[in-house]
Amino acid sequence: YESHLSSLVKANLAHTTIHTINGIMQSIMNYAERNDVIQKNMLKSMDINGGKAAKEQKLEKADFDHWMATAKEMYSKYIISLLEVASLGERRGELLGLRFKDLQFFTENDTEFCKISWNVSRTPEQLEGGSLKNAGSVRQNYVSGKIVGYLRYAVKYSKLAYENKDITPSDADFIFINPDTAKGYHPSQINRLFNKISKKSGVSVNPHLLRHYFATQALNNPNVSDIEVMHWLGHKNIQMTASYTRDTKDASIALYQNVQRDFKVIDGTKQEKNNGTA
Repeated sequence: YESHLSSLVKANLAHTTIHTINGIMQSIMNYAERNDVIQKNMLKSMDINGGKAAKEQKLEKADFDHWMATAKEMYSKYIISLLEVASLGERRGELLGLRFKDLQFFTENDTEFCKISWNVSRTPEQLEGGSLKNAGSVRQNYVSGKIVGYLRYAVKYSKLAYENKDITPSDADFIFINPDTAKGYHPSQINRLFNKISKKSGVSVNPHLLRHYFATQALNNPNVSDIEVMHWLGHKNIQMTASYTRDTKDASIALYQNVQRDFKVIDGTKQEKNNGTA
């Protein structure tokens, strides 16, 4: 078993993945010991040294802005539309599963909005679309501002791409497609797209990192509740949402500035703004 763990390290699996594999094995052995299948779990206290470090799921706003600016120098507005929607925090499969009927544009108080319904996920195992990760993942997000323009453009562009292939698009067709084939992008193509932008910009970004980035930005906003972010991301519980946040420089500065609104710090002494008492 030690040799097996060593082979996983040599195969450059992630350290956390090896721990997970070992954890499953320990559960099996402990169960066997409790039920007298074996006398003792001889695999306890295994030390796991090595393995690839987990990817850092942290992104500063300045780095994200630079990454997106680089993308705009490299790609068409249609691809930028895909990236802008990806920055809303949905899962990669949800982005690729977005259909024409999942968008509803409307105007309220002279402001244009779009209701985005997340109902379908396209993954390597379900390229034609399947169910979302859990029941809570089925949700609606409302957006306004520039993202509405990008969504309208993506709809118009992809419909033309279908028609150029002599296909009459239906409401159930996917929005983000390869224009050359009029078929939905393969998930691996999205990863390659992100990798190319990351290589040129010098900022490493993957689709799931944008989900962490959105969660961190949202939860660091004092006017946004944790529950609202949980529903936006489609998490089952608030603990999952909290696990998506990261301790960024921007978050630290924002925290300090929010505290400063309520307290004045002079020579290391905290004083309340209201009455000036210590």
